[in-house]
Amino acid sequence: TVAGMYAGESVEVQLGVYWARGIRLQFAGVCPVHAWWDRALGAVRAGRIDPLPLISHSFPLEDAAKAHVIGQSRGGTIAMELAIRHPQRVRSLALCSTWAQGDGRFLHAIRSWMALWGELDPESRFRYLLMPWLYTPAFLADPAQVDATVKRALEYPFPTRPEALERQGQGILEWNGSRLKDIKKIRVPSLVLVGRDDNLTVPAFSRVLAALIPKAQLKLISGGHGFTIECWEAFNRAVLGFLQAVKK
Repeated sequence: TVAGMYAGESVEVQLGVYWARGIRLQFAGVCPVHAWWDRALGAVRAGRIDPLPLISHSFPLEDAAKAHVIGQSRGGTIAMELAIRHPQRVRSLALCSTWAQGDGRFLHAIRSWMALWGELDPESRFRYLLMPWLYTPAFLADPAQVDATVKRALEYPFPTRPEALERQGQGILEWNGSRLKDIKKIRVPSLVLVGRDDNLTVPAFSRVLAALIPKAQLKLISGGHGFTIECWEAFNRAVLGFLQAVKK
Protein backbone atom coordinates (compact mmCIF):
# COMPACT_ATOMS: atom_id res chain seq x y z
CA THR A 1 0.00 0.00 0.00
CA VAL A 2 1.23 3.47 -0.86
CA ALA A 3 -0.44 6.33 0.98
CA GLY A 4 -0.14 9.45 -1.17
CA MET A 5 -0.18 12.70 0.77
CA TYR A 6 -1.80 15.63 -1.03
CA ALA A 7 0.50 18.60 -1.49
CA GLY A 8 -0.76 20.79 -4.31
CA GLU A 9 -3.69 22.07 -6.31
CA SER A 10 -4.21 18.82 -8.19
CA VAL A 11 -3.01 15.25 -8.04
CA GLU A 12 -0.55 14.68 -10.87
CA VAL A 13 0.49 11.07 -10.29
CA GLN A 14 0.99 8.54 -13.07
CA LEU A 15 -1.34 6.02 -11.44
CA GLY A 16 -1.13 3.43 -14.19
CA VAL A 17 2.57 2.90 -13.58
CA TYR A 18 1.81 1.82 -10.01
CA TRP A 19 -1.33 -0.16 -10.72
CA ALA A 20 0.48 -2.13 -13.43
CA ARG A 21 2.80 -3.37 -10.70
CA GLY A 22 -0.01 -4.33 -8.36
CA ILE A 23 0.55 -1.45 -5.95
CA ARG A 24 -2.59 -0.06 -4.34
CA LEU A 25 -2.61 3.67 -3.69
CA GLN A 26 -4.71 5.32 -1.00
CA PHE A 27 -4.85 9.10 -1.06
CA ALA A 28 -5.35 11.14 2.08
CA GLY A 29 -6.33 14.78 2.26
CA VAL A 30 -7.58 15.46 -1.29
CA CYS A 31 -10.49 17.55 -0.08
CA PRO A 32 -10.95 21.36 -0.25
CA VAL A 33 -11.89 21.84 3.40
CA HIS A 34 -8.94 23.93 4.62
CA ALA A 35 -10.74 27.26 4.50
CA TRP A 36 -13.78 26.01 6.41
CA TRP A 37 -12.18 23.51 8.75
CA ASP A 38 -13.09 25.15 12.06
CA ARG A 39 -16.68 25.77 11.00
CA ALA A 40 -17.08 22.33 9.41
CA LEU A 41 -15.58 20.49 12.38
CA GLY A 42 -17.84 22.40 14.75
CA ALA A 43 -20.88 21.49 12.68
CA VAL A 44 -19.89 17.80 12.65
CA ARG A 45 -19.38 17.78 16.42
CA ALA A 46 -22.73 19.51 16.95
CA GLY A 47 -24.50 16.98 14.74
CA ARG A 48 -25.54 19.53 12.09
CA ILE A 49 -23.50 17.80 9.38
CA ASP A 50 -23.19 14.07 8.77
CA PRO A 51 -19.90 13.47 6.89
CA LEU A 52 -20.48 9.74 6.37
CA PRO A 53 -22.26 10.07 2.97
CA LEU A 54 -19.06 11.68 1.65
CA ILE A 55 -16.85 8.73 2.63
CA SER A 56 -16.39 6.19 -0.14
CA HIS A 57 -13.86 3.89 1.56
CA SER A 58 -12.80 3.32 5.14
CA PHE A 59 -11.16 0.74 7.34
CA PRO A 60 -10.23 0.58 11.03
CA LEU A 61 -6.77 1.97 11.69
CA GLU A 62 -5.90 -1.08 13.75
CA ASP A 63 -6.55 -3.23 10.65
CA ALA A 64 -4.22 -1.21 8.45
CA ALA A 65 -0.98 -2.76 7.37
CA LYS A 66 2.21 -0.76 7.50
CA ALA A 67 2.17 1.68 4.60
CA HIS A 68 4.80 2.93 2.19
CA VAL A 69 4.19 6.67 2.50
CA ILE A 70 5.04 9.13 -0.26
CA GLY A 71 4.91 12.87 0.47
CA GLN A 72 5.70 15.65 -1.97
CA SER A 73 6.41 19.25 -0.91
CA ARG A 74 4.10 20.09 2.02
CA GLY A 75 2.94 16.50 1.79
CA GLY A 76 6.45 15.49 2.78
CA THR A 77 6.07 17.30 6.09
CA ILE A 78 2.76 15.49 6.62
CA ALA A 79 4.46 12.17 5.84
CA MET A 80 7.16 12.92 8.41
CA GLU A 81 4.52 13.81 11.00
CA LEU A 82 2.86 10.45 10.34
CA ALA A 83 6.14 8.62 10.84
CA ILE A 84 6.87 10.57 14.02
CA ARG A 85 3.42 10.19 15.57
CA HIS A 86 2.54 6.68 14.33
CA PRO A 87 5.82 4.88 13.56
CA GLN A 88 4.11 1.50 13.85
CA ARG A 89 2.01 2.35 10.75
CA VAL A 90 4.87 3.32 8.44
CA ARG A 91 6.93 0.82 6.43
CA SER A 92 8.97 3.36 4.46
CA LEU A 93 9.08 7.02 3.51
CA ALA A 94 9.64 8.69 0.16
CA LEU A 95 10.12 12.40 0.89
CA CYS A 96 10.05 14.36 -2.34
CA SER A 97 11.04 18.01 -2.80
CA THR A 98 10.38 18.73 0.84
CA TRP A 99 12.28 20.14 3.81
CA ALA A 100 12.93 20.09 7.53
CA GLN A 101 14.07 23.68 7.84
CA GLY A 102 13.72 26.20 5.03
CA ASP A 103 15.82 29.33 4.63
CA GLY A 104 14.85 33.00 4.41
CA ARG A 105 14.09 32.94 0.69
CA PHE A 106 11.80 29.94 1.06
CA LEU A 107 9.89 31.56 3.92
CA HIS A 108 9.68 34.84 2.01
CA ALA A 109 8.20 33.00 -0.98
CA ILE A 110 5.53 31.45 1.24
CA ARG A 111 4.68 34.84 2.73
CA SER A 112 4.48 36.39 -0.74
CA TRP A 113 1.94 33.75 -1.81
CA MET A 114 -0.09 34.42 1.33
CA ALA A 115 -0.04 38.17 0.65
CA LEU A 116 -0.84 38.09 -3.07
CA TRP A 117 -3.12 35.07 -3.52
CA GLY A 118 -6.33 36.97 -2.88
CA GLU A 119 -5.24 39.89 -5.10
CA LEU A 120 -4.90 37.82 -8.29
CA ASP A 121 -7.32 35.94 -10.51
CA PRO A 122 -6.91 32.13 -10.63
CA GLU A 123 -4.94 32.09 -13.88
CA SER A 124 -2.52 34.80 -12.73
CA ARG A 125 -1.98 32.99 -9.44
CA PHE A 126 -0.81 29.85 -11.18
CA ARG A 127 0.88 31.34 -14.24
CA TYR A 128 2.79 34.17 -12.58
CA LEU A 129 2.92 33.50 -8.84
CA LEU A 130 3.47 29.73 -8.69
CA MET A 131 4.90 28.50 -11.98
CA PRO A 132 8.30 30.27 -11.72
CA TRP A 133 8.87 28.30 -8.51
CA LEU A 134 7.64 24.96 -9.85
CA TYR A 135 9.25 24.35 -13.23
CA THR A 136 12.64 24.51 -14.89
CA PRO A 137 13.75 27.30 -17.26
CA ALA A 138 13.46 24.93 -20.22
CA PHE A 139 9.86 24.07 -19.34
CA LEU A 140 8.92 27.72 -18.85
CA ALA A 141 10.53 28.64 -22.18
CA ASP A 142 8.01 26.45 -24.02
CA PRO A 143 4.74 28.44 -24.37
CA ALA A 144 2.76 25.37 -25.42
CA GLN A 145 3.77 23.42 -22.32
CA VAL A 146 3.07 26.40 -20.09
CA ASP A 147 -0.38 26.99 -21.60
CA ALA A 148 -1.30 23.30 -21.35
CA THR A 149 -0.22 23.17 -17.71
CA VAL A 150 -2.15 26.33 -16.85
CA LYS A 151 -5.23 24.97 -18.62
CA ARG A 152 -5.03 21.72 -16.66
CA ALA A 153 -4.64 23.60 -13.38
CA LEU A 154 -7.62 25.85 -14.10
CA GLU A 155 -9.79 22.82 -14.87
CA TYR A 156 -9.42 21.61 -11.29
CA PRO A 157 -12.91 22.16 -9.81
CA PHE A 158 -11.78 23.12 -6.29
CA PRO A 159 -9.25 25.98 -6.51
CA THR A 160 -7.52 26.97 -3.30
CA ARG A 161 -9.35 29.89 -1.67
CA PRO A 162 -7.31 32.80 -0.28
CA GLU A 163 -8.26 31.98 3.32
CA ALA A 164 -7.23 28.36 2.75
CA LEU A 165 -3.88 29.40 1.29
CA GLU A 166 -3.40 31.68 4.30
CA ARG A 167 -3.90 28.76 6.69
CA GLN A 168 -1.69 26.44 4.71
CA GLY A 169 1.06 29.04 4.59
CA GLN A 170 0.80 29.73 8.30
CA GLY A 171 1.07 26.01 8.98
CA ILE A 172 4.24 25.83 6.87
CA LEU A 173 5.78 28.79 8.69
CA GLU A 174 5.01 27.32 12.12
CA TRP A 175 6.17 23.79 11.22
CA ASN A 176 9.43 24.98 9.67
CA GLY A 177 12.38 23.87 11.82
CA SER A 178 10.14 22.63 14.65
CA ARG A 179 10.72 18.89 14.21
CA LEU A 180 14.48 18.56 13.79
CA LYS A 181 15.00 16.46 16.93
CA ASP A 182 12.00 14.22 16.16
CA ILE A 183 13.04 13.65 12.54
CA LYS A 184 16.31 12.19 13.85
CA LYS A 185 14.24 9.48 15.55
CA ILE A 186 12.68 8.19 12.31
CA ARG A 187 13.90 4.62 11.81
CA VAL A 188 12.13 3.41 8.65
CA PRO A 189 13.85 3.14 5.25
CA SER A 190 13.67 6.61 3.72
CA LEU A 191 14.24 8.06 0.27
CA VAL A 192 14.86 11.81 0.06
CA LEU A 193 14.23 12.83 -3.55
CA VAL A 194 14.68 16.28 -5.08
CA GLY A 195 14.94 17.90 -8.49
CA ARG A 196 18.35 19.31 -9.36
CA ASP A 197 16.71 22.55 -10.51
CA ASP A 198 14.29 22.91 -7.60
CA ASN A 199 14.50 26.59 -6.61
CA LEU A 200 11.79 26.45 -3.93
CA THR A 201 12.83 23.50 -1.76
CA VAL A 202 16.39 23.59 -3.03
CA PRO A 203 18.61 20.47 -3.03
CA ALA A 204 20.44 21.80 0.02
CA PHE A 205 17.23 21.31 2.03
CA SER A 206 17.13 17.65 1.01
CA ARG A 207 20.78 17.15 1.91
CA VAL A 208 20.07 18.43 5.42
CA LEU A 209 16.94 16.27 5.68
CA ALA A 210 18.76 13.14 4.51
CA ALA A 211 21.50 13.78 7.08
CA LEU A 212 18.89 13.99 9.85
CA ILE A 213 17.20 10.64 9.10
CA PRO A 214 19.43 7.67 9.94
CA LYS A 215 20.49 5.75 6.81
CA ALA A 216 18.27 7.85 4.51
CA GLN A 217 19.02 7.62 0.81
CA LEU A 218 19.43 10.96 -1.01
CA LYS A 219 18.74 11.06 -4.73
CA LEU A 220 18.79 14.01 -7.13
CA ILE A 221 16.96 13.70 -10.45
CA SER A 222 16.10 16.01 -13.33
CA GLY A 223 13.48 18.70 -12.86
CA GLY A 224 12.38 21.41 -10.50
CA HIS A 225 9.86 21.49 -7.67
CA GLY A 226 7.18 20.20 -10.02
CA PHE A 227 9.22 17.21 -11.18
CA THR A 228 6.28 14.86 -10.64
CA ILE A 229 4.75 16.54 -13.72
CA GLU A 230 7.72 17.74 -15.75
CA CYS A 231 9.94 14.68 -15.24
CA TRP A 232 7.40 12.07 -14.19
CA GLU A 233 9.23 9.13 -15.75
CA ALA A 234 12.40 9.81 -13.76
CA PHE A 235 10.30 10.36 -10.64
CA ASN A 236 8.45 7.06 -11.09
CA ARG A 237 11.69 5.14 -11.70
CA ALA A 238 13.25 6.55 -8.55
CA VAL A 239 10.26 5.82 -6.31
CA LEU A 240 9.55 2.38 -7.74
CA GLY A 241 13.21 1.41 -7.46
CA PHE A 242 13.21 2.46 -3.83
CA LEU A 243 10.02 0.52 -3.07
CA GLN A 244 11.34 -2.60 -4.75
CA ALA A 245 14.54 -2.39 -2.71
CA VAL A 246 12.55 -2.00 0.52
CA LYS A 247 10.44 -5.01 -0.38
CA LYS A 248 13.55 -7.13 -0.82
